[in-house]
Amino acid sequence: YKNGLGVDRDYEKAISWFLKSANEGHPGAQNSLGEMYKNGFGVIRDYKQAIKWYLKAAKQDNISAQNSLGLMYEYGLGVKKDITQAIYWFIKVADKGNVRVQHKIGLLYLNGKGIHKNDEEALKWFTKVVCF
Repeated sequence: YKNGLGVDRDYEKAISWFLKSANEGHPGAQNSLGEMYKNGFGVIRDYKQAIKWYLKAAKQDNISAQNSLGLMYEYGLGVKKDITQAIYWFIKVADKGNVRVQHKIGLLYLNGKGIHKNDEEALKWFTKVVCF
């Protein structure tokens, strides 16, 4: 229902189904609820609810949720802006081989964006991207 594939798009029905699965512990559904709350699809935009669902999914190793949490912390959406916490979540994604996130971490260290500038750490992450 979320994407309207084979059925009419219906965010309320999508949320209903996601909630059923999410409450049973399904990380994909938990991540989808995070997206719905983050973007205000079928619900009033609520970053704190998005964080709640992303965190449940991320703790079950859902890469999308981990990346979303990193972004929420990077930009201070629903939480206090915290680059250290953002990097914590980004590293979980990067360690699974996501080159875009590896590059992002390298840039954060290179530019000292919210953290202490560290050229060696930046080089370590950029090297992972090149060696991919």
